[in-house]
Amino acid sequence: MKNWGNKSIFKYLGLILFSFQVLKNGHALTEIGGKFGYDRQVYGDNRESKIIGRTYEGSIAFYFWKLTAVEFNYRVTDDIITDNLRRNIGTNTDIVSQQDRVTTQIFGIGIRQALATRKAFLQPVISFGYAKQYTDGTTDYLIEESGSQTSLEFDVENSEEDSLFAALALKFSVTKRLSLNGSIETVAPWGELDQARDNVYYAAGFSWYL
Repeated sequence: MKNWGNKSIFKYLGLILFSFQVLKNGHALTEIGGKFGYDRQVYGDNRESKIIGRTYEGSIAFYFWKLTAVEFNYRVTDDIITDNLRRNIGTNTDIVSQQDRVTTQIFGIGIRQALATRKAFLQPVISFGYAKQYTDGTTDYLIEESGSQTSLEFDVENSEEDSLFAALALKFSVTKRLSLNGSIETVAPWGELDQARDNVYYAAGFSWYL
């Protein structure tokens, strides 16, 4: 995680704590949640390569109206693509394997709208708002030249984007305070909403009312 990511986390946490104190004084209902997503794909003629993605997400929402809340969320995703297909790049020189690792952090703030009261067993919820997206990564090559192997690592250029996020969740009430949920989420760069359909994420998690 780069330095600019750490600074963003502190600013974001500060904003959450400030909002928590303000809304707590106004007796707002608070909901916290966590989600996890995992994706694994194997490809290649001999199933020699794979893609693994892990996503962790946390959120906190302050209901200042009965069904409407201000939501803060944070998501970090690690995508690892390992390509073990040998490729010749010169005389007696092959790329034995290549591994690309990309870490994406997303900080979001927006509106969460429940479509049923929390007394209902099934509670559809939609969320949307502004997100800041940071991406950085590395690429590792294992190169064999005349029988001798060498590992090379290159940093991928960092990027940051102003984005929009949207989510649709279905919550299942377990107790008065605890719910389990499944969700479909997307993030798209600001002004490029057509990319939303190409960046869909599925997750399962929980929420707890304080």
